[in-house]
Amino acid sequence: MIKIYNKLKSIKSSFYKEAPVDWNRYRIKNIVNKNTYYPIGDGDHGSIKPEMYQEDGIPYIRVQNLSWDGEITFSGMAYISQKTQISNKKSILYPGDILIAKTGATIGKLGLMPESIQEANTTSSVGKVTVDKTRFDPKYILYCIQSTIFQDQIWLEASQKSAQPGFNIDDLIAFEILSPNLEVQKQIALHLDHQTSIIDQLIEKKQKLIELLKEKRQAVINESVTKGLDPNVKMKDSGIEWLGEVPEHWKVKPLKHLGSLKGRLGWKGLKAEEYVESGYGFLSTPDIKSDFIDFKKINFITEERFLESPEIILEIGDVLLVKDGSTLGIVNMIKELPLPSTVNSSIGIIRIINKEELDPEFLMWQIKSDYMQVVISRLKTGQGVPHLFQKDIKNFLVLLPPLKEQKNLIICIKDMNTRVSNLLKDIEDQIQKLKEYRQSIISEAVTGKIDVRAWEPIKTELS
Repeated sequence: MIKIYNKLKSIKSSFYKEAPVDWNRYRIKNIVNKNTYYPIGDGDHGSIKPEMYQEDGIPYIRVQNLSWDGEITFSGMAYISQKTQISNKKSILYPGDILIAKTGATIGKLGLMPESIQEANTTSSVGKVTVDKTRFDPKYILYCIQSTIFQDQIWLEASQKSAQPGFNIDDLIAFEILSPNLEVQKQIALHLDHQTSIIDQLIEKKQKLIELLKEKRQAVINESVTKGLDPNVKMKDSGIEWLGEVPEHWKVKPLKHLGSLKGRLGWKGLKAEEYVESGYGFLSTPDIKSDFIDFKKINFITEERFLESPEIILEIGDVLLVKDGSTLGIVNMIKELPLPSTVNSSIGIIRIINKEELDPEFLMWQIKSDYMQVVISRLKTGQGVPHLFQKDIKNFLVLLPPLKEQKNLIICIKDMNTRVSNLLKDIEDQIQKLKEYRQSIISEAVTGKIDVRAWEPIKTELS
């Protein structure tokens, strides 16, 4: 049974206004085990370097091993030697220690050292707190840090930094929590474990459904642009090893015989400081999305710069392919031009010469298919930043159904894509609401809004 606390007291705090009469306010520095060497601090500050990592040994927990719910993931875990561990005593971790990311976009990601890991170490990007277990339950404290009001404290401090957002240990020790006695803390943690596990299972099921829908969408695209929709059509060998057969009446031609590829090796020294507040659109790789081309956040250049390269001024029907960087292979088509625009050197412009033979939109869907993405994966080069050469793009082998069939296939793909996209949005909205609900029950429990002392778990299909 859960009920609302009816006896509250005012608290002198800029974050917590009131609390149950039997609760107290603590700063993080007041909840640590002072008998532990460096009970609150951060990592090695550069003394542990990547070349010191091992395949096994003492776990070296980095930000990438933390999560928003406090679960430590061993995917990509680095390890250090016992000698390195002993040399970095200030950041040694023990069961029950709480870890929290201090800088960048991952601020607030958490980790709770499990009993199964007797010793570990951490990096300077991570703060660690050794809780006094005689007075505080580490799991309860972890939930306090997950709460909205604690995260607000973090971001209020982080946003005041002049460089990248972050907080330091002096900030961390001053952050505040509310806490009842140890027994009630454990009851609250048990209640939240039960409630959040139900929500997490629901979220996991919905995320799996999202993956299935994406796989289904990709399968329809693959089948449509490489086999067509007629299951009884006569087939022939495509001559492409990893593709197999294609419909007998389809042609196969190099892209260079169907269209021109436009782009630049550079932009005559264009620098970021040359961007202007308004003018001509200048698309870069982040603006090319799988589902749309984002004209709302693009940079602008002057007319003089824009007219330097008239051959890459965009036109309706241009297919834009990212050929550099982490998003290499992302493709979309110009369906509308809100303003005259061009692209940077990391984007290739494919312009179809004879639209009676190849519909640009059919080409776009074909490049999205696994068939063409395999081609791109095999051709890309670069030890650091992956790159696709224009000469390789020109030699892409394009599958060519008759134009009327192309247009029918486009209609089918777009109809399917719209339906799947709508379903995905609905499910993503549901997941967001579940996450917000999860956050709210944590926040209410650790601020005393609800009384769980008489709570007992009720068995459900998900529990």
